Amino acid sequence: MQLRLSMTASAPVLAADTREELGFVSGVLLHPDRGVVEGFFVQVPEFVHAQTHFVHSCDVLDVGPPLLIRSNDALGDPQEVLRVQQVLSDPRTVLGQPMLTEDGQRLGRCADAQVDAATLSLTWLFPKRWFRWGAPVAAADIVRITPQAILVKSRLRPIIEAEQEQKTTVADVLSAVESQTPSEG
Repeated sequence: MQLRLSMTASAPVLAADTREELGFVSGVLLHPDRGVVEGFFVQVPEFVHAQTHFVHSCDVLDVGPPLLIRSNDALGDPQEVLRVQQVLSDPRTVLGQPMLTEDGQRLGRCADAQVDAATLSLTWLFPKRWFRWGAPVAAADIVRITPQAILVKSRLRPIIEAEQEQKTTVADVLSAVESQTPSEG
């Protein structure tokens, strides 16, 4: 199953052991090199204000929504999780970064991403330019992620080839087959 990360925004977070609602998802941390969800930021309401916690993806049982985590103990301070420190300090955030093709064509900013729900690995990126969504980009088409932009393979050639394939009619295919078969005579 595929999951758009925007669907997890503000989703409730439940502890599997107690079924207690702990807070809500306030963000997602994507690893720019491995292409996986490292974890989720969770806003936990307290007396006057909410406090931001982090749950690592290995403690997530179901991305729902709601986001189901092992227990209340899985939530921690994001600054104390050593594996997350490198990703938090990395300027390559993926979400919100400009997206460019190798030949310099601007696709927009990465406004959303889609992951495989079972593995939490990145499958698609969705650029947005102003108020319009662009064509989705497969994670396999990412060339490199820099602090300045996400570089993807140039799409011009495959799009033209796909349009030519779509313009082929049944009559074209039949005539091509008839021209290749020897006539009986």
